[in-house]
Amino acid sequence: SPETAGKGGELLRLFYAGSLYSGRRDLTVLFRAISELAAEGAVDPARIRVEYAGNEWDVLCGFAEKFGLTHICQNYGYVTRHQVMEIMAQIDATLVCSHNTREDQGVVTGKLFELLLVEKPILTVVTGDLPDSELGRIVKDCEAGLVFEEATEARDYPLLKQWLKAIYEEKQRTGAVASTLSLAKREQYSYQNIADKLAALFEALAQPQDDKP
Repeated sequence: SPETAGKGGELLRLFYAGSLYSGRRDLTVLFRAISELAAEGAVDPARIRVEYAGNEWDVLCGFAEKFGLTHICQNYGYVTRHQVMEIMAQIDATLVCSHNTREDQGVVTGKLFELLLVEKPILTVVTGDLPDSELGRIVKDCEAGLVFEEATEARDYPLLKQWLKAIYEEKQRTGAVASTLSLAKREQYSYQNIADKLAALFEALAQPQDDKP
């Protein structure tokens, strides 16, 4: 069973649950950042753990292996939704990954809305050649964490490293990582709010249109 960092613990725990779509959801940049920060003496990889729940452990290890970091990864395998929520109560930050390309835009994983309810900092990684993803916009709007988009890597990668270093230092200093989430902004994206907006839209579409001459 996984060790618990808890208050006063020094282990920064990052968690990803679900499919990696055979590597299409690509977390390579996370391990690259950890590797570079370690080389700079800014973090100790032994005090960071990337935890995974799902059926693509080999894919996650493939990302980590490029930087010799498979030893900081932990596999839960397939777990129930209840077990995922129990893990999330213990970890420091969550990971969400998607893509945004000119062929496939606006991919917002439903998992994001669950993560917003958990109120843990979220690292969002968006691959693809199109900037300003809807997923990233929601995370930024809710002040929920850090967004890295491959399309704006030159701008986002230094910010990713800075964010990781900051939450690592906060965990070492205080034993926890505080949420920056705006609860008021999150409310705009709650399931009920989205459902209400969709219902209003469908109702408007169902209204008979005036005959045009």
